[in-house]
This record gives sequence, structure tokens and C-alpha cells, in this order.
Amino acid sequence: MGSHDVNEALGRPPLGLCEVQRSLFDAIAADSAEALGLGARVAALVAENGLSALRRVAIYRDGYLARLVECLVDDYPAVQALLGEDAFRSLCHGYIRDVPPGISLNDYGARFAEYCSAFASRHAPLACELAQLEWALVKAVHGSDARQLTPEQLTELSLADWETAALVPSPTLTLLATAYPVNEYLQAFRDGRATEPPSPRSSWVAVCRSGVDVWRIDLPTHLGRLFARAVSGEPLALTLASVGSGSAGDGAHAGADEIQQAFSQWMRAGCFSGIAQPGAG
Repeated sequence: MGSHDVNEALGRPPLGLCEVQRSLFDAIAADSAEALGLGARVAALVAENGLSALRRVAIYRDGYLARLVECLVDDYPAVQALLGEDAFRSLCHGYIRDVPPGISLNDYGARFAEYCSAFASRHAPLACELAQLEWALVKAVHGSDARQLTPEQLTELSLADWETAALVPSPTLTLLATAYPVNEYLQAFRDGRATEPPSPRSSWVAVCRSGVDVWRIDLPTHLGRLFARAVSGEPLALTLASVGSGSAGDGAHAGADEIQQAFSQWMRAGCFSGIAQPGAG
């Protein structure tokens, strides 16, 4: 008996395609008890062939959830370690229910950090920031390739150019200002060192890709603020002037050598893809 026949027998109008898809998705993404509660509505959509309609849906449901949880584990292994496997799996099931996947799974985890902030059962602020860092790594790996700024391009700028030229950030770049030392925690996890969740301590970290190498660069506060200005689109002269005025940081100031070394590292990491000039074609 098809869905049209069942609904006719029950005195209901036939389900449209969107309703059919929504009903099946609800049955697949819901918790088991909720899925069983869909009862006749799901049975009206799935033919029985040796197994009950709900059992047939359950088989697909288990495989579907397992595959999507696997995708999220791949993107967020440190978050899984922080929360524990059971709590992480439960969080993933909620995410799958509330944030259905699209055609491609490459960007499926893009909203997971936000979801951790709202729904993680414990360590929510830390889990959110750690997820932001792990997603920055995913973004760096899958981001579009771009040309890298070279020191020679900077030396070719005239004094007048420095007043208007701005650095163009790489499409693989993410700069994070966090309340927890998430890069330190991530490194401890990757090194296999058991570690307790850290106490709040502000940090800055830049993530970028150069060729096949993905960089994670810890930045002291004054350099983090300087980096943020450098990729904000403001003219280079204004960015560097902020160092002398002290507006690039709180209390600490970067000297000329430190700035030179920092920019050299940022360029090696591919953080900048070029120089933008007003009015340039």
C-alpha cells in the first residue's frame, strides 16, 4: 500500500514531496523513542518487505547518523576528547537534527562551534573556541589556493604607496582571539598528553596554509592586535603607526626587529595573498 492509498484510507490528503521528505528525515534524525512515535505516518511512506516499516527506517537511520557523526569526529577530534565520546555523540545527534546536511559534506561542520556554545552539556565556552580552531584548520585545508605576498613586493612600494596600500588576507586565513588557550590545548591533545581543560587565559592564534603546510601561529596580544589591523584592509602606514602609538596592544609594544620577524613569519605561512591599491584594476 502506497502513501497515497494509506492517507486516503485514513481520510487524509496525499502527502506532497516536501512532506514526505520531512517525515522521513524526522524519523531518521530523531531519537529512537521519537522515531517510534511517528508510527503510522512513517509506515505510510515505507513499504514492508519482511521487516516492519519502522525497522527498515531504523537501519537507514543508524547508518545515516553514524556517517555524519564520523564526519564531525574527523573535523573535531579535540572537541570529542574534551567532551567525551558519549556527550560528543549526543551533541552530534542534536546538530544533525537541527542542522540538516546539504549536497556536500565538506562544509557540514561549519556551524558546529556555534552549536557547541549553545548546547554542549559542559565546557561550552571552551568547546566553542576549540571548535572554531579546528574548523579554521578545515578551512585552511580546503580553502582556495592563492598567490603569496613576497618581501620583494613590499620593498617595491613607494612611500606614497604605503599611505594607501593594504594587505589582502589569504582565503585560507583565520585569525582567532579567544578567552582560552585553545591552540595550547590542541597541541597537547595531538601530542597524546592527557590534559585537564585549561582555565581562561586570553590568546590569539592565526591559522593559514602555504602550499601543503598548514600553520598555527600563537601570537602575543600586541602582535595579535597588530595582525588584526594588518588584515582589516586599513593602509599599511596606519597599521605600522599604531605600533608607535601603543594602540596595537595593551601595555606591550613591538620593536622594529620583532615586527620584521613577525611579518616574515606571516608571509612564509601564506597569510597574505597580495597588496590592494585604491583604484587598481
